[in-house]
Amino acid sequence: MVQYAKHKVILKRFLDYNLESQAEIFSDYWVLVNNKNLALIKSENKRNNIDGYSMRDILNIYKDKVNQVVG
Repeated sequence: MVQYAKHKVILKRFLDYNLESQAEIFSDYWVLVNNKNLALIKSENKRNNIDGYSMRDILNIYKDKVNQVVG
């Protein structure tokens, strides 16, 4: 079940998220790029999106989402 949820998050396009989630993606991405402090990311986002991934994979997941709209 958890792997399915993670796979679903990776395949989801940025514009498929609601506005609040889009803001959290940008916020989390900023934290990852500038602070690299996973403790600053909302715990629900960590549990659903990044637990079990390496830091490089996490950054690539977020980078891909952000690049869909600003890249």
